[in-house]
Amino acid sequence: MQKCILLLFVLVALKSLPASAQKQLFVERESVINVNFKKGEKRTFPIFVSKDDAIDLAAESDRSLNLKITDPNGETVYQNIVKSKPVAWQAIASVDGSYIIEIESTALFFKTTLSMTLKLGKPDFSYGHFSSGDSLISDRGMEVLMGGELEIRRNSPRTYTYGFEIGDTLFFSLTPLKGKRTSASISNDLGELVFADWTGRKELHSQIPILQSGVYTIELSSTSYLPEEYYLEIEKVVPQRLAKKAEPEQPSKDELEAVDTILYDTIPETYLDTIFFVGANRDIINPSTKRVNFIFDNPSSVAYWFVFYGSGKEFETALETLNTFLAKSQPVEGAFNVLSAYGMGILKKLPEHRNPQIRFITSPSIQEALRTSKRSNYARLNTASGNHYLEIVNDSKSSGYDVYVQAVLLRKVTLETP
Repeated sequence: MQKCILLLFVLVALKSLPASAQKQLFVERESVINVNFKKGEKRTFPIFVSKDDAIDLAAESDRSLNLKITDPNGETVYQNIVKSKPVAWQAIASVDGSYIIEIESTALFFKTTLSMTLKLGKPDFSYGHFSSGDSLISDRGMEVLMGGELEIRRNSPRTYTYGFEIGDTLFFSLTPLKGKRTSASISNDLGELVFADWTGRKELHSQIPILQSGVYTIELSSTSYLPEEYYLEIEKVVPQRLAKKAEPEQPSKDELEAVDTILYDTIPETYLDTIFFVGANRDIINPSTKRVNFIFDNPSSVAYWFVFYGSGKEFETALETLNTFLAKSQPVEGAFNVLSAYGMGILKKLPEHRNPQIRFITSPSIQEALRTSKRSNYARLNTASGNHYLEIVNDSKSSGYDVYVQAVLLRKVTLETP
């Protein structure tokens, strides 16, 4: 059984913050990751950054590991061999997007243990919103999201999902009452594992700064067949938030100069809604890669289009739940699947890709749209012209996987003006 031990700590740099101001501070999330690799195993760790964020990585291992880091443009910015002597890498993000840390074991017979420290620093971080003197949205406060005893056993994990805004702080505490302490992890809807602890300590207390608004999932699991009892407490601390005064909207130059206006409506169409099977590297029948080319009829008539993809058991379960929800909900014209419902605002989130063995290589146009959306598996594109593609790669040597891909387009329909 594969063992993976991850330990992430969160350090927050705070200064005194007067009630009447929304000062910008420096905040840093430090992650200490201890992972056991099987021979030939490969893992990826995504880090979502904004422009001017600071990234600092240090790693060492008891046997050789290949380390590669790619930037949001898909270019390799660092590559090295991790051994007993630590390696280090620092960078300042030049664009918004995700850095991918890829680590692969080169051992032939033995497992390899990686010890890696990863720091993500955000300069000019505002815990509230905007400047003093504007109207108050909410004052500082604390909310107890969960507090009580629970029982966990093998194959019956507990999952808790909560929404957080940037600037909030999550406090997490887990105390064993009977049995060994369970495994705990916290992930956000961008696909980042922002906290995990499988060290078996008697008690666990952690403080996590929320650097990205969204839905955060807390999962507790156990390997024991006998029931184990714990006391769990989850709290959310909310900073003071001030609303920015609305500036009067000015018409654009085109609007001021326009004489005749062409009005159009849009009709949603499903371009692609399917499951691809990509085989293992050793599979002689099913290829381990699949390229999807998006070629549209009459591309000038497409107002914009969406693409959404993913793989993994958690992804499939979440997708099935959303499909069931849509089937039972009041039907809305145009909301014929999960992607179209998300585009119309009926669904507030999409499942995240959760399979570390499956990689996606996208065209520059889709890569740019991913950076804009700040999501790893959903993009909206404003043009259907050009070369758009998605390449699916299975890095596993022994297992094949299903990969779901969906694309929806909005086609223009000209309206007659009275």
